[in-house]
Amino acid sequence: MASPQSTQFAVAVHVLTYLAGAGAGPGAQPGRLVGATELAASTQVTAVHVRRVLAPLREAGLLTSTPGAHGGWRLLVDPADIRLDTVWRL
Repeated sequence: MASPQSTQFAVAVHVLTYLAGAGAGPGAQPGRLVGATELAASTQVTAVHVRRVLAPLREAGLLTSTPGAHGGWRLLVDPADIRLDTVWRL
């Protein structure tokens, strides 16, 4: 069975990748806010778990979140500047 830390790391990497792609491609909206429910469905975990995993990334300045019905998450940095060892430590 996977440890909670490795599961959190996998969810964090998945969500960061998802957010990086949310503003890419034809018809995409750069900097689009992605809700925790959408991220949870993508990772097959609860929205509460997504928020807990992403809180340290927000505190480190990698992400921002906007609360409320029309809120969500988005990247603040270029995805190429995010290192996996940094995500692991956070």
